Amino acid sequence: MIKFLDLQAVNAAYAEDLKRIAAEVIDSGWYLLGERTKIFERHLAEFLGVRHVVGVGNGLDALRLILKAYLELGVLAEGDEVIVPANTYIASILAITDNRLKPVLVEPNIHTYNLDISLVEARITPRTKAVMVVHLYGRACWSRELEAMARRHRLKIIEDNAQAIGAVYANPGESGGRKTGALGDAAGFSFYPGKKMVSDISYNRKRRMRFGAVRKIVNGHRTRARIDRDHCARWRNAVYAAVKVWSSESRVASEMAGKKPVAESPSMASARPSQTVRNDR
Repeated sequence: MIKFLDLQAVNAAYAEDLKRIAAEVIDSGWYLLGERTKIFERHLAEFLGVRHVVGVGNGLDALRLILKAYLELGVLAEGDEVIVPANTYIASILAITDNRLKPVLVEPNIHTYNLDISLVEARITPRTKAVMVVHLYGRACWSRELEAMARRHRLKIIEDNAQAIGAVYANPGESGGRKTGALGDAAGFSFYPGKKMVSDISYNRKRRMRFGAVRKIVNGHRTRARIDRDHCARWRNAVYAAVKVWSSESRVASEMAGKKPVAESPSMASARPSQTVRNDR
């Protein structure tokens, strides 16, 4: 039998580090928030190039709290509409409906399976206040047209970046680019075991990497919205080790193809808590 996701094999290379880190957290007697979480938040903010990162309980909480914050600030009101791709995971929709907002489903682009940005404007009404883009399969869902549309209609852009940490978007003719999770007004992340991590802009369309998480997400209607130190510590170290291996593989593959790799060179700052929410505007 071929396992759908062989977490034992995925974690084997980092098993000793994971056990050591877990033991350190257990011995400390401090399991929620604390210094490890602060370090993790700071490193992820540096990696993304944003001012603020807040560790929360899970990806659903991240998206739900973003919308809740906009409600509290008066940017959104109950009954407002949020445009969202029709083929997203249920957490994107639950974050909207749990805040008594209305999801407006828009079909994906048949070639990328990301939200078809060309269809968005036709679905905008006077009650539309935000667009939630979902970066699927390690591929950025973004464009200049989306940015211009958001400015024109005064819409917030919220990123569901659960499946594309490390992906980079660059406009045509633009050098460098920006990381997903730092493109819009706010973003949520997730560390469910099947999530993808990409190492550079040229290679992320061809390959994905799966990581084993230390716990699963349970979709419910109770908001816990706290992240534990063990989760931060494990991911900070395990992902850092994996990124080093991944970057090496990417460079070799690029050289074999006769291409110069676009290296991201992430440090420990590339790790993030199980799920995070960013809001720097």
